[in-house]
Amino acid sequence: MKPRRIAIVASGSMGDVRPYGVLAAAFARAGWDAGLVANDGYAATAEALGVPWFIPGLPSLDHVMAWQRRQNAQEAGIFDAGLWDAWFAAYP
Repeated sequence: MKPRRIAIVASGSMGDVRPYGVLAAAFARAGWDAGLVANDGYAATAEALGVPWFIPGLPSLDHVMAWQRRQNAQEAGIFDAGLWDAWFAAYP
């Protein structure tokens, strides 16, 4: 029987990517050949979860964060710039 293979693709911040890494790890424990495809910077997360990590042509995490800051700027009052920077400083 051929091995069952799955690549879980996620993009964004740790809160976006880690749940999908956990899902890939669950597939791996169930016998699948599973891996995580995510932005640059998530190799350690995948390694900690015990799944291979692959980087496709996704935007870098810096670009994702810049986009999120722009989105926030359009929704005044949700986060000020200092809080936004502190939020991202707390995550790798």
